[in-house]
Amino acid sequence: QGFLDSLDIPYTGSGVMASAVAMDKIISKYIYIQSGLTVPPYSIFGQNHPQNTVNELSRKHGFPCFVKCPQSGSSRLMGKADSSDQLEELLAELQPHASEILVESAIKGIEFSCGVLENADGTITSLPPIEIRPRSTFFDYTAKYTDGASEEIVPAPYPEELLKRIGDIAIKSHQVLGCSGFSRTDMIYCNNELYVLETNTLPGLTRNSLLPKAYKAAGGTYTSLLDTFIESALHKKIYSSII
Repeated sequence: QGFLDSLDIPYTGSGVMASAVAMDKIISKYIYIQSGLTVPPYSIFGQNHPQNTVNELSRKHGFPCFVKCPQSGSSRLMGKADSSDQLEELLAELQPHASEILVESAIKGIEFSCGVLENADGTITSLPPIEIRPRSTFFDYTAKYTDGASEEIVPAPYPEELLKRIGDIAIKSHQVLGCSGFSRTDMIYCNNELYVLETNTLPGLTRNSLLPKAYKAAGGTYTSLLDTFIESALHKKIYSSII
């Protein structure tokens, strides 16, 4: 992205800054919170946070909890801890990969993923939310990329009011992170609260990926989705040239 920017060549999707911010789970959480969005309770483990010992993290987050490298993707370099011993093992396993490690409370609820599209005229719309029902204990790498490992339901069978809330939060997440073109935000619904997990600026775009599935559920075709990406990129390029 930065290389294309330096050559003044348009490209689809978000720019360097938004991509970097969205990829960092700690920084993006700061932005979500400052923007009034709700995230699962979390702590940071590392040298700059000596108060967050294994015992303190166990007390604060309970079990199960999730342990993640902040810059990892596709549920790589993360795990689920069901005890203090497992938490300690995961922290030791991930420490060589990151100076700070994210420990996050597990929210038991309904998982949704919602795509966002920017049209050629600059308007932003949300796609029908998809309900994720992993057959494993959580939506890990295997559940994401193995056929039949999870059930993905679109349109999700829930009241329109809830689906609209999900769409609004996906759009807000897209905007506060400075995304452009398209994105997909994952969240969990529990006790009438929607918890934002993360925003993906480079979601899967195969015909069977979540964002194309949602676009198809809205009545579009895969070809028209790609056309929208390209038109949005060209619009962004023209607009940036004007200003």
